[in-house]
Amino acid sequence: LDYLSSLDCDQAQGYYIARPMRGDDVDDWFQKRELQRELARVQALKDIGVLDTDPESRFDVITQLARKLLKAPVSFISLVDENRQWFKSANGINFTETPRDESFCSLAIQSDGLFVVEDALDIPLLADNPLVIREPGIRSYAGIPLIIDGGHAVGALCVCDTEPRRYSEREKQILEELARLAQRELRTRVEKPPLQSSPFVDGLSKQEFRGLAETIWAVSQNLNLKFSTISLKIDGLELINERFGRSEGDACLKAMAALVNSFAGQTDLTGRARNTLLTVHMIDCSDEQLEVVAQELQAKLEDWESHNGALAEYLKLSHGIYSCLPQDHANLASVVEHAIRGLERHQTPEAEVIKVS
Repeated sequence: LDYLSSLDCDQAQGYYIARPMRGDDVDDWFQKRELQRELARVQALKDIGVLDTDPESRFDVITQLARKLLKAPVSFISLVDENRQWFKSANGINFTETPRDESFCSLAIQSDGLFVVEDALDIPLLADNPLVIREPGIRSYAGIPLIIDGGHAVGALCVCDTEPRRYSEREKQILEELARLAQRELRTRVEKPPLQSSPFVDGLSKQEFRGLAETIWAVSQNLNLKFSTISLKIDGLELINERFGRSEGDACLKAMAALVNSFAGQTDLTGRARNTLLTVHMIDCSDEQLEVVAQELQAKLEDWESHNGALAEYLKLSHGIYSCLPQDHANLASVVEHAIRGLERHQTPEAEVIKVS
């Protein structure tokens, strides 16, 4: 173009002439091209270093939300290499990989977007698949390819059902939003490797908990789902440290953390938001579901106090429920601050469930 400009040429036209291929040569050319693409895709997957790694909360929270929000018995994030599909995170199944030729996700990664099977028995290619005719008995599938840098589809986020199913536009929107989050986590994992657990809160450091809380808040915002927080505020640890020693104070905090973490299977995320603030986050939950968790938390706190009378005299515990729509707050920090201020306004010496407004 620079050369043409130097000649003061305003318009140009060019042609590319090639010799036509024979039919057999065209088939060979396509096969070689697809093989090169597949080799590059598998190498890109291996380069990100996720295959055969330990479970990570950043991925588990996504599959948990997919299973819950889409009301599906099975959800997983699969990575597809040359021979198998391996599950980085899975909910509702008790195995970690399958042969690639049994994988629905090997079909999903070839699609440009959402890949849906409404009834596997209606598709000859899938009707005798071992995952269909044996456990887990998949009948319907919806998966979205996960694309990393370079444009390579390395796996998929999917949900499966044991009944034929047609997915609504809203359900497709939910899956697409969660797939974007899974894709982001894959792309950033190299820069943000797994964090070490906190010494007090099993499984999550405060930093990792805050990151996952932001993920759930983003889902709530982007899908306009109710966001709820059950907070447990712990006061009096300084007095316990002074009277009984720091080890006892640490033991109290760890006991409270274990108590909150015991709700992990019922909630979307549990952990320590601040030094003396333990939090349960849930999205798209009914008031009845929140009440059940809050009442169980109260019962467990009362049980702990009854078995730790001397320490309980110095410890002041307050906990409550706060729910909002995402448009009510600019960010998650505002939600947490609002919940804390509500607890401080209503704080009582006895264990009590407080509804913060």
